[in-house]
Amino acid sequence: MKKLFFYITLFALSNLYSYSNETSGLKAQAKAPQTTFQFAVQKKAFFFEKKDYKFQIKKVFLAKGDKGVLTTIEDGYGLAIYTNAKGTETIGWLNLCDLTVSFSFAQNPTLQFSTVEKKDTFFFNNEHTNFIAFDLLFTYPSYYENGNLAKLQQQFIENAFGEDYKTVTPENVLQKYVANTVSAYTDEAMDEIAYNFTRHNKLLWLEGNLLHCEDNSWEYTGGAHGNGDTEHRIIDLSAYTNSNLDF
Repeated sequence: MKKLFFYITLFALSNLYSYSNETSGLKAQAKAPQTTFQFAVQKKAFFFEKKDYKFQIKKVFLAKGDKGVLTTIEDGYGLAIYTNAKGTETIGWLNLCDLTVSFSFAQNPTLQFSTVEKKDTFFFNNEHTNFIAFDLLFTYPSYYENGNLAKLQQQFIENAFGEDYKTVTPENVLQKYVANTVSAYTDEAMDEIAYNFTRHNKLLWLEGNLLHCEDNSWEYTGGAHGNGDTEHRIIDLSAYTNSNLDF
């Protein structure tokens, strides 16, 4: 009995140690940011926990108007630090689609970003054997005080989706991309197809007027494997120009 009690105690302590390490690691990551972004909750924002490269929703959430900072932005989520009126600090991941994200910098006024997401599957037949699946996430500038917002948005859209989409608004670009893709593969859908299209972009860091962004795409249109591409871009916010750094 004593031996059993010893092993139960040891197991509990090991789990406590593991949880403590995980919490400490999250705090360390949050406290050592490359760039800090401010956020405000649009309606309601649940916290997420990152496990094995996946984000799992938790029961804790922030309400409309709650504000804090994001120290890391990754795969459509931001690592947030939120402090309530009593001074209690909460650290965890929030979905960017639930937030308005902004930052200020010395050389330029406030710039804000919004995120739109579309995960959808278009079926070409009732048997659901012919389809195209989409996983789309697009972060774009939604406010630029005294700046040429339309031109900056156009640059983001062209970077993420190509020149054919530069006249489409950020709010409609995902729907337009899905419609164009489905139309392009309608003839092939007479045969059995199971295609996938993924497009995500990220904000990585800000240094002065230079914003580092990453555009990721992955497509599977038959064959042995899909094809992926990652492009890193440095956007000069003062001139609304960018140079490509393709990896």
